[in-house]
Amino acid sequence: MVHSHENTWHGQIQTIHVRPLRFNLLVGRRGLRLLGQWIKVFLSPRLLTYVWLEAGRFKPMLGRQVVATSQGLRDDCAQAYPRSSSVLSVIPPGTYMPIATKPREVYRAQLNLQKDGRLLLFVANDYARKGLDTLLEAMTCLPVDVSLAIAGNTRQAARYILQAERMGLASRVHFLGSLENLSTAYFAADCLAHPTREDSFAMVVLEAMAHGLPVVVSGPAHCGISRELTNEEDALLLTDPADAKQLAQLIEAVLEKPVLAEQLRRHGLAFAHSHSWENAALQYEALYEQAVSIR
Repeated sequence: MVHSHENTWHGQIQTIHVRPLRFNLLVGRRGLRLLGQWIKVFLSPRLLTYVWLEAGRFKPMLGRQVVATSQGLRDDCAQAYPRSSSVLSVIPPGTYMPIATKPREVYRAQLNLQKDGRLLLFVANDYARKGLDTLLEAMTCLPVDVSLAIAGNTRQAARYILQAERMGLASRVHFLGSLENLSTAYFAADCLAHPTREDSFAMVVLEAMAHGLPVVVSGPAHCGISRELTNEEDALLLTDPADAKQLAQLIEAVLEKPVLAEQLRRHGLAFAHSHSWENAALQYEALYEQAVSIR
């Protein structure tokens, strides 16, 4: 039995983490636009190879199971490869349930952050796609005692450091870079902000919930995990990831309303507990047995 997470034809179990290339290139296009996209593919050896390999992943065969990490991603896969609909299923990623062993101030000190004030957390490697532009704009609408910690290693960092300076946020925005242990950042913060423009699932949201952190995240149209969340119970859902004003209002609601923050924390912990790695493993075990019995 081979279980693959890579873009290859080999493997009875194929786990899909991102929207299929075929969906991005072809779905929703008709006539000349569709023809133009196919010409683009055939003129590019790189694109042609990727499309060919991806088609191999989704090709129906005896014992094959294709697993999407969210319902939204499964729907995208079904549109891109309709013949594979019968073997498509959904198994979300899992998480562990860590426990804070120190006061929040200690975790902040470990990251060289101020001990007082309110702290937002943003975790991403692709700052632009995950909505940092909107979040920085929202920061200008929030009280001055609210700071932002940004975790993740990216070549985009230099541009955003300059952008924060131009917006007068240099003293309130802290770029942490790549962290060996993200738990330190989760336990240091008061709220996770994830105004992503596109996410097939969003592991950082699940991890933040597992650390007891209230979450503000883009809604189901932009983020896969949000399809499973109830607005104002599990998290606060942002309708438009480009709407900095709404984002600031949702963040301020978490920071200014302790009862709401505690409710989000409790429901988030329960949600994370139901998405443990143990549960994911049991679901995959059932798929393995099904694939073997068919073969």
